[in-house]
Amino acid sequence: MRRTNRGGRTWKLAVLLSTCFATAAGTLFGQEPDENPRVARLIKRLGSPSYIQRRRAGAELARIGAQGRRQLEKAAQSDDPEVRLRAEQLLKKLKLREMWAPSIVQVDAKGRPASAVIRSVAGQSGNLVSVGEQFRIFNDKQITLDYRRGSFWQVIDDVCQQSGNYVRPHNDARLPGLVVVAGKPGKNPRAYAGPLRVEMTSAQRLFKEEFDYQDESSEVTHTFRIGLSVLWEQRFRLLAFREQPSLVLARTDTGVSLTARRGDDVSWQVAEIGSRQINVEMLLPPPPTSAKQFDVLTLRWELIAVGDMATLEVSDLSAGAVHRRDGLELSIKSVEQESDTRHILTVEISRNLLIPEPRDVLYHENEIELLDAEGKPLRLVTQTGEPTNAGARLKIVFEGDSADQTPKTLRVRYPKIRTRRSLDITFRDVPLPTARPK
Repeated sequence: MRRTNRGGRTWKLAVLLSTCFATAAGTLFGQEPDENPRVARLIKRLGSPSYIQRRRAGAELARIGAQGRRQLEKAAQSDDPEVRLRAEQLLKKLKLREMWAPSIVQVDAKGRPASAVIRSVAGQSGNLVSVGEQFRIFNDKQITLDYRRGSFWQVIDDVCQQSGNYVRPHNDARLPGLVVVAGKPGKNPRAYAGPLRVEMTSAQRLFKEEFDYQDESSEVTHTFRIGLSVLWEQRFRLLAFREQPSLVLARTDTGVSLTARRGDDVSWQVAEIGSRQINVEMLLPPPPTSAKQFDVLTLRWELIAVGDMATLEVSDLSAGAVHRRDGLELSIKSVEQESDTRHILTVEISRNLLIPEPRDVLYHENEIELLDAEGKPLRLVTQTGEPTNAGARLKIVFEGDSADQTPKTLRVRYPKIRTRRSLDITFRDVPLPTARPK
């Protein structure tokens, strides 16, 4: 932890810990045993001549989950192709489960400062959290919390509530992770869904009257709109989302249940590279003006995310060079020098994964860096893409600090998993606007 003084008290804490987030399956605290006899027996049965035995062993290992991870990783290197294949499939299921689950943390804070609690929560979850920012103070009050198993977002929000702080992305979009600074956390209705934190920012009830002079008739329409702000954990790589969630259930305190209007699927939106927050608006069937709150409001949101990131480093930057790994094929088309400090990289990337919808996902799912001879990355300026038959062609502009900083190595972080899933988001006891025109 680092203290600085600049125009008053400013605390700065940057916590970056390894992504050991076997949190969702409850394996954070304490080490797994090197060899669990039960897991070993089940893994052996993955190669059984009996299909029923293989299937039962796989189902049991799936239930055991992360506690058998290390032994499954060893089994994925087995000489037995049946054991190897089934272990790889189980590991992929485990990674998918963890991707879409919240990070689970343990907190026993009785009189501990908020900064220490946040540091512990960040460390356990693998998230990057900064406390305080330049020209913004942080209230480092003592906290009283006791969570044997709490989700990352619930604990962070409770810490903010007790200490008089709030959480948001950095004002500087180039800085990764989240920041907690002094200020009222607000009374916004909140819901947690997997690695997402969804906050309702507004509710708008509108009455509009249209008067037709031809027959002197009048028609009044009634619409209802809510605004949502969404944050997600550092470890979660959101690529795309439906333009707005769909309504599953809305029940008011008057006992009225609202029914979603049928219509075409809303379009997809691609999340900006490095983004940590998105804001959306959605129309709902208007609740009755006599209702004071939604007792329950459940929304369903379809998302696309990637995970299990791997790294490919390439030192041969000559045009036409092709590099392959894990079903990824990278073809370097050109590296051009536009000016003394600016370089343009053009590559084609294809995968053995299905082409997604929207295809724009292909332009954002990989993290591409251009490094100089000392391993220092050049600054990314712009990135554009266009589809190919098997993947995407990317054109990326990089800027060096000086003419001496020239590209020597290409580093690509690519996902082994691309997945599409719907999350249910449930709010409770949501106040409603009740004013109506006279």
